[in-house]
Amino acid sequence: GETKILKLKNLRPQDYANYSCIASVRNVCGIPDRSVIFGLTNKTASPSIKLLVEDPIVVNPGQTVSLVCITTGGEPTPILTWVSSNDTLPQRSVVNEGTLTLPTITSDEAGVYSCVASNNVGNPAKKSTTIVVRGRKA
Repeated sequence: GETKILKLKNLRPQDYANYSCIASVRNVCGIPDRSVIFGLTNKTASPSIKLLVEDPIVVNPGQTVSLVCITTGGEPTPILTWVSSNDTLPQRSVVNEGTLTLPTITSDEAGVYSCVASNNVGNPAKKSTTIVVRGRKA
């Protein structure tokens, strides 16, 4: 339940090294230590992304909508995820790398969709677009 952040400022060549984060409960109840290694190099950089869509996106009900997000920077390579203002992505949605596809969209699926890129360097990058689904005329 704890978050620890290591901040390094005014980097010098000797600071480029492997850093380890170790979680330990000192083998209480037989729980072993866990650790992860992060390699800091002179190429390490926080993530940056670009959304290849307009904002807002206005569509008709039943259309298929594809939202494309690409990484434009970041080392190590950022991991892309999609989130929706509706808390969860629609059940029928398909995520393939940075592309979110919403087949036969409904008015319930209108809202803000955000692409988030994270690589554990700096803050995650986030870009959003709003999908507006036109109402049916009586």
